[in-house]
Amino acid sequence: MNKERRKQIATVLTKVEEMAWELSEGNVYSELYEVKEDERSYFDNMPESIQSSHKGEDAEACADTLEEAYDMLEEAWSILSQVCEKLEAAAA
Repeated sequence: MNKERRKQIATVLTKVEEMAWELSEGNVYSELYEVKEDERSYFDNMPESIQSSHKGEDAEACADTLEEAYDMLEEAWSILSQVCEKLEAAAA
């Protein structure tokens, strides 16, 4: 591999590392975690009669969707970390 391609890989690696950092160290995880926990708590603290109503079903669906989004964000971080490893290996 020539010097120019190594430089291009280094540039891409830096960008991917920044994305991974933002996910893990930035506010993204904590903000989404807080929102999903608030929505789950909102649903869990509803009286059962409201939980089984349209309003309760909407709150539960929202809490479930936020949980899925949070899990996907964790997966994205894992994938970005793997991309970084591959780029480092390619540039070596």
